[in-house]
Amino acid sequence: RVVSVALRQLYSPCPSSPPPAAVGEVRGKGLFIGMEIVADAKRTPDAKLAKALTNEALNLGLIISATGAHGNNLRITPPLVITPGQVERALAALGEVFARVVPASKTA
Repeated sequence: RVVSVALRQLYSPCPSSPPPAAVGEVRGKGLFIGMEIVADAKRTPDAKLAKALTNEALNLGLIISATGAHGNNLRITPPLVITPGQVERALAALGEVFARVVPASKTA
């Protein structure tokens, strides 16, 4: 349960650290999380950016996939035996992935 609560940081963005504009919506249940990647405020699917994010995540040791009808939903499914420390490291790595891949114009 502690791990699920830690991962819920993705669900409710903190006002001091808003999600990149590239994130349309984050949803899920328990440890199964989906993050919609969009091109603009109209929530146009951005499969190319989603694929770039998954590739960079793999470079940092995170295995996530781009799925969905448009290929723009990141599927984050950690193992059930993940520890709170591993969750913290994964969230930090995911933040680094977005910092490296998402254009600066989409982070404001």
